[in-house]
Amino acid sequence: MKTLSNRGSDYVENCSVAGLPNAFRAKSHFKRFIWVVLVLGGLGCTSWQILEIVLKYYSLPTNTEVSMTFTTKLRYPAVTICNLNPIRHSGLVMSPNFSSQYEEQSRSSRETHEQQSAPTTETTIQTTTTTKKTTTTPRQNLLGNLIGGDNNGGGLVGNVLDGVNNILSPGPNTDNDLSIPILGDLTDALTNITNGILGTNEVLGTKSNALQGEEDFVTLYSSTDAELRKAMGHHLKTMLLKCTFAGFVCTEKDFSYVSDPKYGNCYTFNSGLNKSYEESRKTGPTYGLSLELYVQQSEYLSTLAPSAGVKIMMHNQSYMPFLVDRGIELQPGTKASVAIAMTEIERPSPPHGSCHAYTDDENIAVNVYSEEKDLRVGYTEEACYKTCFQNNVIKNCRCCYPYYPCIGRAINSSYVNYDENNGYCQLSSNITSKCITDVENKYVNDDLDCSNICKPRCRERQFPSQLSSSLWPADPVMDEIIKKLIERDPSLEEKFQNINNTEKRLFMRDNVLKVDIFYRELNYQTVATKATYQIEDLLANIGGQLGLFVGLSVISILEFIELLIDFVCIAVSKCFCSSKKENKVKSWNYN
Repeated sequence: MKTLSNRGSDYVENCSVAGLPNAFRAKSHFKRFIWVVLVLGGLGCTSWQILEIVLKYYSLPTNTEVSMTFTTKLRYPAVTICNLNPIRHSGLVMSPNFSSQYEEQSRSSRETHEQQSAPTTETTIQTTTTTKKTTTTPRQNLLGNLIGGDNNGGGLVGNVLDGVNNILSPGPNTDNDLSIPILGDLTDALTNITNGILGTNEVLGTKSNALQGEEDFVTLYSSTDAELRKAMGHHLKTMLLKCTFAGFVCTEKDFSYVSDPKYGNCYTFNSGLNKSYEESRKTGPTYGLSLELYVQQSEYLSTLAPSAGVKIMMHNQSYMPFLVDRGIELQPGTKASVAIAMTEIERPSPPHGSCHAYTDDENIAVNVYSEEKDLRVGYTEEACYKTCFQNNVIKNCRCCYPYYPCIGRAINSSYVNYDENNGYCQLSSNITSKCITDVENKYVNDDLDCSNICKPRCRERQFPSQLSSSLWPADPVMDEIIKKLIERDPSLEEKFQNINNTEKRLFMRDNVLKVDIFYRELNYQTVATKATYQIEDLLANIGGQLGLFVGLSVISILEFIELLIDFVCIAVSKCFCSSKKENKVKSWNYN
């Protein structure tokens, strides 16, 4: 029967591992020593290389490849257009309440602008005994503003004390009788206290007149009924003078409606909601989307639209169009040629990347725009981040940020008081503005954990564009455009009858434009980020290193496994024989 020693000797003498049989068969100690050193050195190099290979595998390396694919047709993108003016002037009469609030906001913005335009501001604080004049400086030390102010008073402590003194001190009275402060003094006092607690504009920063006006309007607009907003905005039936796609006529029925908090009524062509997606089979302006638009500049509101024209955006059908963040502005009196291309982006999934393929249920849970009734809105990282920001504003400020939707399954609206202002934040309030600013700071620093909620898409489609323009319309087609304008807006007929050709031309330059959106080439670019070191690469490299330094192969591993099995069998056999022999000895002794 073989012993463990004999079986080990047989393995070393006959195994396929390079070096071991030579070391066993060596006749001299010197040769055996050399072979042993070589075998150990090979094992050391193999271990080192395998460690490097494993570390490389767990570093999750990736490589970005750019490829170009040629095709005979491409899906045409969705195209969203918005007038830069959100509310028509004539539309204000539809809602006296909205009109009065808008006029009040406009008047307040003008007064604020006039106050900000003044070089210095003198504030007279009147009490029963003294009158103090303080002049604000352009920039003061932050600590001084909070604690001590300047030599004339101010700061947190000074403002609070002045406010309390103004409330408790009697107002001026010719009869020398005690009296409570009048309403104006009380308001000034409370304002003084508020400034002392929240800090002055120099601490929080002063909003520009344009930003304040926009925020006030967006708050008012978002709080208004959706049907009323749509009625007060620009209608596609009036805006759209002519529409063709690939040479075929299209109408307003080929557009889907979408509302934007800043631009009001927007309209999307080729959304896929009304019919199947359009495709482009040829390049050039003739085979793309061509629009002639009337911007109705006479309906513009000066505080809402300082510039005239439309904004357009090309996007994938399942993406929510964020016109405030992206898009191209086009001016009247021009023909814009927008040449587009298609780019597909592919991202790796974990562990080599962070992308996630969101299901419909997951999309609804993290994307408030997914419930847009007139569009099929899929998941986008941008929409998810906006939803995350809205939820944190609701949680911390107890109101909804007016630029984003406030209702949906993705929104935690349990903190909102809908009895006041429909739940939307009043951005003109110092307290609310400071709260939202704090949330924004946390959002920018990723303290809200939005990056863990919102992962990038694994596949994304973009449409980079090139823009060129020319003067439009030319004089020979002027009369044709005028006929289209009168068809869309009959009130213009009398206007055109009473003006000369120069005035007609000026009206056209101010109110109409044309845009052609087309593919510049029938191919698309793919930017794919892929893992460059997979598990099969790891195994192949480990096998290569084992074969290179010590001559190991799968056969060698099987031989080693056979050796282990034989060792176990020999050990078990010895134990069994030893136990049997002991039983025989005991039996003889008993007899």
